[in-house]
Amino acid sequence: ISQNTEKSLILRCGLIIGRTSRLTNLAKILRYDQNPLTLSADSSFNLVSMAQIKEFIKLALIKNITGIFNAGSTKNATLREIADAIGSRPQFGSFVHNVHRMDTSKIRGVSMDFDKDSLEIAKGMAKEFKTLPTSSK
Repeated sequence: ISQNTEKSLILRCGLIIGRTSRLTNLAKILRYDQNPLTLSADSSFNLVSMAQIKEFIKLALIKNITGIFNAGSTKNATLREIADAIGSRPQFGSFVHNVHRMDTSKIRGVSMDFDKDSLEIAKGMAKEFKTLPTSSK
């Protein structure tokens, strides 16, 4: 993409979570879904919300921001940490999936909205999911 255009915006995202996210293991925890998970409690993720991405794209359009940015949180979290933080009690599986820590200093230099860790994002999404009608959960 960068070779074929002078101005591009590329967002390399962590695990994207939002109201319309597919029903991943993480989404099940955040929605207090009691169906068994496939992933171990020790699996870790770097989260970014759809709202953060949306606001950054709006900012980039207004301020003509271009480049490649890692869009994620300042710190990863395990599924156990997330479940404990929101009071969800899932039945964990045995498969372990871990992601590397992401350097988000570049995007945080442009938008302080990315100065959040994965637990903060997860807690915010859990609250948002609680406001959804039952049929949307």
